[in-house]
Amino acid sequence: MTRPFVLRLLLIFCALLSVQKVSSQHSSRNANLLRSNDNVASTWLSEEEESELIWRKWRRKKNHASQTTPKTAPPTSPPTSPPTCAPSTTPLFEFNGLVLTTIDIRSIEGNSNKVHFSGSIKADLDDETGVFVRNVVDTGLKEDNCTPIFEADLVDQDEVSRFFKETKILFSIHGYGREPDSDMKKIKTALKHFKHYKIVPIFWPTYDIDYENEATLKSYNNKLHNSYDHDLNVAKAVGKTLAIFFQNNNFVERNPDAHMSLLAHSLGNRVLQYFAVEVHALQLGIKFHNIFMVAADIDEHIFDTSDGVHIVDLLSDGKVYVTHRKDDLALVISARKLNSDDPLQPNHRLGQFGFKWGKLHPDVKSKVKNINLLGFPVPEYDVVGRHNYNLMDYLIWLYDSK
Repeated sequence: MTRPFVLRLLLIFCALLSVQKVSSQHSSRNANLLRSNDNVASTWLSEEEESELIWRKWRRKKNHASQTTPKTAPPTSPPTSPPTCAPSTTPLFEFNGLVLTTIDIRSIEGNSNKVHFSGSIKADLDDETGVFVRNVVDTGLKEDNCTPIFEADLVDQDEVSRFFKETKILFSIHGYGREPDSDMKKIKTALKHFKHYKIVPIFWPTYDIDYENEATLKSYNNKLHNSYDHDLNVAKAVGKTLAIFFQNNNFVERNPDAHMSLLAHSLGNRVLQYFAVEVHALQLGIKFHNIFMVAADIDEHIFDTSDGVHIVDLLSDGKVYVTHRKDDLALVISARKLNSDDPLQPNHRLGQFGFKWGKLHPDVKSKVKNINLLGFPVPEYDVVGRHNYNLMDYLIWLYDSK
């Protein structure tokens, strides 16, 4: 879930520190958006050719759409949800694609091939299991906190191997506070725009500490910090679990010719970090064509360290692409509040400014690339946070083109 209430409160916290400056810079950028592509390339992002290519592709697509598609009124905001669980929509949501989940599953009595799971199942830091599932459907049932309960079919490794042999795969690791229902809906929509890849979402348990109903800002902030810190621990455990899962299922040996890339969004990049460390420790040998670190909530100096080297070591023959934008408010909050004791001394995140070329570990220099997305469009629901752009059409084009 996107937790808009969190964003509003923390926006107040950060406003006097950084947002005014960032917003003015963002506004001046927006003034240039209607210039020609040549001007954009020469005065805005000339130092990053990938950004120029993405921008040109997106503008051509949008210009063509504006000429062929009649304008419609913007959608109205949905009514405020009542405190009781709203009834499920009809027809119930379905996602027929493959899913890898480390969220604990519940067996269904009388049917050994079907399981239930939900985003409200709490993390077990000692659990080192995962499963592939498919044909995920909303059962219409709800957890006590109104999150939907899903049913899915277990998928054995032989079926997984057939799928990976026939299809180019983009694994996608979500970030902090995401729920399976919202992520699957976004991925299902995005899949219509991919030409070459099928997305396999990797779900991990981020439901932990309820803080949104706290009576005071102090208690709210304390519980928010505890929730974030808890998810850091979960991310570390999940990264290790994924490596062990692939090892225990002989994934590399079963799928020697699999064409796989990996997308990590936000705090999902912590999962990627610890996954890479564990793969190195196990000498697992799993490889990905490209790795996309989008809006990465991870230290900006990651590629100065051995952990960054381990991420690069996951590559077969491509690159690690780091997308960043300095007006990403979620990462401003992370840098100034969640990863620093002093808001005036932020611990910048990789997804804000990218990595610094002069400090790169020598083993990664030819394998990593920054892509500056400042000023690019974001989803309508995230015009303030500017953080959840991982499935925007211009990035889908990037994933598909590499």
